[in-house]
Amino acid sequence: DERGRFMVWEDGQEFVAEHQGVTQWELSPNYVAYLDQAGELHIFQDGKSIPMEVVRPAELNATQHFLIYRTRDQVSLIENAKKKHFGFLRDTLIAIGDSIAGYMDYNGHMFVYHNGQTKRLDLTAEFGPTAGDNVLCWLDNNRRMQAYWNGQSGIISDLPPNHVAFKPGRFPYLYYAVAVGSNTIAWENQFNRVEIFHRGQMYEPEGGFLPAELGAGDDIVVWISQDREELYLFWMGTTRRILAETPSLLDVKDRLVWFADVNGYFKAFYEIGRAHV
Repeated sequence: DERGRFMVWEDGQEFVAEHQGVTQWELSPNYVAYLDQAGELHIFQDGKSIPMEVVRPAELNATQHFLIYRTRDQVSLIENAKKKHFGFLRDTLIAIGDSIAGYMDYNGHMFVYHNGQTKRLDLTAEFGPTAGDNVLCWLDNNRRMQAYWNGQSGIISDLPPNHVAFKPGRFPYLYYAVAVGSNTIAWENQFNRVEIFHRGQMYEPEGGFLPAELGAGDDIVVWISQDREELYLFWMGTTRRILAETPSLLDVKDRLVWFADVNGYFKAFYEIGRAHV
């Protein structure tokens, strides 16, 4: 505020979290994580600030349910004000969702942290994990796609996705491109068609040939069919065409898809009891 204090608004009330301001902060739907002027990590939640006894972390990543932080190459997690240490990892070896984290150790072993517990998933993984809100996927050493969802893991495809993407950062690397959301994993397979893992079931939807701008949200997958030049949407196990042309704008987040037609009209797909466009 005008006095240099760090203010937090929570549940209709205004709080002074720090009287002398902060050097960094990250916002989550359930809390605020910040570094005070001395560089000490705090979590503000339920009307109070809790010091975490961590000084000058190199990186903060706030998700809905927990906070990931890094001190040198040591990666740790805070959930409900309790710390969990993952060990010494690099950027290439960890993926974070709202309620799930997956990571590989330097031996190539794959682990998942979910519902307060750590579980080893794979002895040898070739490519590190990708995380959605509550799902995890990776490639094993046979280049098969594996997934973790609802406490279970298994093979979802015997072949890797078709495309490789580049992730910049302190340790840039190549990874296979997939779209992940809540309960949902989508990718373009080796035959140039969309494949979807959704709530434990596999789908190969109509209109999925030569997809572009493949994206995922909460039980939603959206893509442009370059073959038909149309916009398709998969929602809760069903597929529909929502635009009979290629949109000029397209994005997806949680339960909302927004797009614009060639005339510039802005439209949205959303869910309130049932689906609407």
